[in-house]
Amino acid sequence: MAAFFSMEMWNDMRRYDYNPEIFLGWSRPKFWEYSTGAQQAVPEGKQFRRWKQCSHEQNYNAANLNEIGKEVPGAKYSEDYKTNGIWNAELDAWTINVWWDSTQE
Repeated sequence: MAAFFSMEMWNDMRRYDYNPEIFLGWSRPKFWEYSTGAQQAVPEGKQFRRWKQCSHEQNYNAANLNEIGKEVPGAKYSEDYKTNGIWNAELDAWTINVWWDSTQE
């Protein structure tokens, strides 16, 4: 319980796919039901998997951030990020699988 709000706890939740047998009573915040933005960011049937890069990275390091998108399985990578946007600026970037959830080697 002491570590509940730590980064390691969140990592474990992702590793165990938010399993209700392990994380008793866990559910989406009530806010999710009423927020269209939250429902677009984390659609029904999906869970948080990663953090988005901060706005400084998107504003001042977009070219390098976009290069990283080539390596991220499930990212909506675009060759022309200046027109089409950076991969992790997509609304559902939160739900793109991390390395242990993908076939990435």
